[in-house]
Amino acid sequence: MRRVSQTCPDAAVDRDDNRIAVIFGVLFACGGLVFAVGGVGAYHRDTTLLAAGERVTAQVVALDRIRDASPDGSTDYLVKYRFTTHDGRTIVKQGGLGQAAWRALRVGGPVEVAYDPANPTKGLLVGGGVTSLPLVVISTLFGLVMGGFGLALLGTVARRWWNRTRAAG
Repeated sequence: MRRVSQTCPDAAVDRDDNRIAVIFGVLFACGGLVFAVGGVGAYHRDTTLLAAGERVTAQVVALDRIRDASPDGSTDYLVKYRFTTHDGRTIVKQGGLGQAAWRALRVGGPVEVAYDPANPTKGLLVGGGVTSLPLVVISTLFGLVMGGFGLALLGTVARRWWNRTRAAG
């Protein structure tokens, strides 16, 4: 609990508290927006590409496993692949897969790819991408909660400002 002097209110502390609340409010609101919109956007992009894109069999060029340095030690399973579009262009891309699907692949072997015929560099491995609806729902809900917390912080600062302005005038 903060002690407030009756003779000299601590306005500088209030200003600092408001600045911190505004900074965190903006960060949480923007971060929440990124989670909510980004997850839904990636899901829509990838499921649309899988449903409406051209499918071809690509050749696995390389398999790579990257272990994260974080404490949880998560691993990304990457596949570099090459395919030829129906109009003869050769495209080389890299994408991620789950561990089980990645282990089933061999360098030089086949892998199925979906791509956008209008822009063949937009493609993904069948079985990869953001196609898990439960994961998207969880990330969107997390983003909404995070964004709501940020907006609540900003609303608190605005309410304080409004109350001080009304009391002074």
